[in-house]
Amino acid sequence: MIRLLLILLFASLAPAGFAQQCHLPDRLAAPAPCPDRSRGDGETVARGQPGDFDFYVLALSWSPAFCEQAKDRATADLQCRRNRFGFVVHGLWPQYGAGKGSAWPQFCTPAAPVAETTLRRALCLMPGERLVQCQWAKHGTCSDQPTPDAYIDKIQRLMAGLTLPDFQKGGSRTVAEIAEAFIAANQARGLTSAHIRLDLGRDGRLEEVRICYEKKLNQFQACGETVGGFDPADRRENGKRVLIRAVAPS
Repeated sequence: MIRLLLILLFASLAPAGFAQQCHLPDRLAAPAPCPDRSRGDGETVARGQPGDFDFYVLALSWSPAFCEQAKDRATADLQCRRNRFGFVVHGLWPQYGAGKGSAWPQFCTPAAPVAETTLRRALCLMPGERLVQCQWAKHGTCSDQPTPDAYIDKIQRLMAGLTLPDFQKGGSRTVAEIAEAFIAANQARGLTSAHIRLDLGRDGRLEEVRICYEKKLNQFQACGETVGGFDPADRRENGKRVLIRAVAPS
């Protein structure tokens, strides 16, 4: 009964065309703390103030690519063994525009542990307790959302407004073709190639699709030069061939 309720809850939160099932354990692991924001080693250095940014990036991770590299990680159980996901949310990232010296703020305030009730709401979109904790600590604290619950609410709303193309069978496509699949599925909402960036692994596999939104999250925004990844509007990059790992059968 609990499993059925979780599946039905996820279906109510999932975007149109998003048919993934989600199975959560009865007990969740307490999230491991994120790296100490005071270390200042580049990865963890704190910079910026809450709400002081220019736009958002919604980062969608292609789960089969992650799971191929995380086969032996205990922390990947929910994402890679209990479930068979396609796209999942890596995070919702406040981003700076050009000319500010850094691409994004991070670790803007200390972050307490995310409550289990919030984790359960998030895990079918962001499948990892530590992932949720660290995305809130690193990026959510710099957003204009005051709590982890509010941050997760925004992610759920954005995902409910997206239609995700079906890449479950995997294969090979160009950067432009992957972007075009997203655009075709969301054209009525105004999505264009200017709003999309693709992150690829060293072997040319699809790892992430990044979609840019204006600060109020009511519409898409051009990503600009501060968002990393391959630009499907750039003729020098959009013909690159991308390998898409198939979703493993359940």
